[in-house]
Amino acid sequence: MSESDLAVLDGPALWSAQAHMPSVLGRQLVIERAEGCYVYTADGRRLFDGTAGLWFANVGHARPELAEAAYAQMRRLETYHVFGRYLTDRAVELAERLAGLSPVADPKVILNSGGSDAIDVACKLARRHWQHEGRTAKKVVLSREFAYHGLHAFGTSVAGLDFNRAGYGTDSLVPETARVSTSDVAAVERSVAQIGAENIAALVAEPG
Repeated sequence: MSESDLAVLDGPALWSAQAHMPSVLGRQLVIERAEGCYVYTADGRRLFDGTAGLWFANVGHARPELAEAAYAQMRRLETYHVFGRYLTDRAVELAERLAGLSPVADPKVILNSGGSDAIDVACKLARRHWQHEGRTAKKVVLSREFAYHGLHAFGTSVAGLDFNRAGYGTDSLVPETARVSTSDVAAVERSVAQIGAENIAALVAEPG
């Protein structure tokens, strides 16, 4: 075992997602508080949070009105599942609000914990749709080269990042997934012709 491997094993219990631990160990930034669009590290640095906490804190950090609303809700009901026949009033309210913003007629909402879950649901629904329609060959989910779609099995498989799929003993964790060119339309046409349009269930792409 190498010296860097031993250092990682002897290091902190928390391992970071999407990190090569030997490379980041000793250089990690511990964020201990935030305010507005800035975060503050344990060693006193003030950093602009250009990624919005990795894309979810777009309203900023440590906003008193949000903390107060969360506190009031947690005093009433901190959380509950919406499996089976169970709902919560807040989940129903949120789903109706989202449906009202959708350009799709009579939309339905499935709430998830994040983008990786959402990709899993979307890909499964696409395949399920074609099975229901009797077009059972339509199973291949396409995505673009260099795209990122999360770290669950489907997201890892459809992501156009080869290094995320390497090391698992197969080209894709979920079979019948394929990557097409990001910008070359002719290359996309060739890929579709090779796979067969009759076998393609969906194309996953990020909004521009």
